[in-house]
Amino acid sequence: MSTADSYVRARIDTDTKERATAALEAMGLSASDAILLLMLRVADD
Repeated sequence: MSTADSYVRARIDTDTKERATAALEAMGLSASDAILLLMLRVADD
């Protein structure tokens, strides 16, 4: 995998962010991890 050298910013309501962050932490993932997985999936399709 190449070096991360770009930033992605997104606006999201606080409740959704908090619920998603808690769910991701339970899976051992960060929000950055989840976004990276999404972007890789989209790029590969």
